[in-house]
Amino acid sequence: GTVLQGLRSADRAYILNINLSCNMFISDDGICDHLVPFLHQWPICHRLKLYKTSIGDLALAALSGWVARGHARELHLSDLAGQVTGEGVLRFLEGSLQEGRYPFSLGNSPSGNKCALWLRLENNAIQNTERLLSRAADLGMSVRVLQKPDLPRVRPGAPSHSDGTDVPAVNLVLFHLQDLCVSRRWLRAMAAMPAIPAELRDVGCAY
Repeated sequence: GTVLQGLRSADRAYILNINLSCNMFISDDGICDHLVPFLHQWPICHRLKLYKTSIGDLALAALSGWVARGHARELHLSDLAGQVTGEGVLRFLEGSLQEGRYPFSLGNSPSGNKCALWLRLENNAIQNTERLLSRAADLGMSVRVLQKPDLPRVRPGAPSHSDGTDVPAVNLVLFHLQDLCVSRRWLRAMAAMPAIPAELRDVGCAY
């Protein structure tokens, strides 16, 4: 409520940075029902952090349409407790790059310095990462994996000072590190929340 009111009343341009990390109660349904509609209304979010939440392939698919608009610069989606598969990641990349907005240009000039989308998907138990990257390349996606030695010289939002021809669309950070560091057992054991009765929804709407 407060955030939306502030955005609606602002006369100047806005830039959002959203951090919903470290909350295992954030699920695919929450992303699809709440965050994605919010981002479609207020799309200019440069940094979105959802690491250590319970989202998975469904949330990634739902977010890809917003990512494709080109406003995102950093996406932190590591250590997820939901099911993340190679197929889901491939569909997410394909959907996110479908509009050709990456690498993005810094500043207002399309000919300015280029930057890759900074994407963290490590520690999600994604299998056969090399094969996944090979399939992405076969589909024409420009993706580069950053290893630990690369990180001191390649940072999120840092411009390339070349002519831009060697800048990938996406920097996948530490992508080959896929040890699962969070437990997914408790998520499978959770019961679905019962539907809110209509009379209680009506009471909530009255206030």
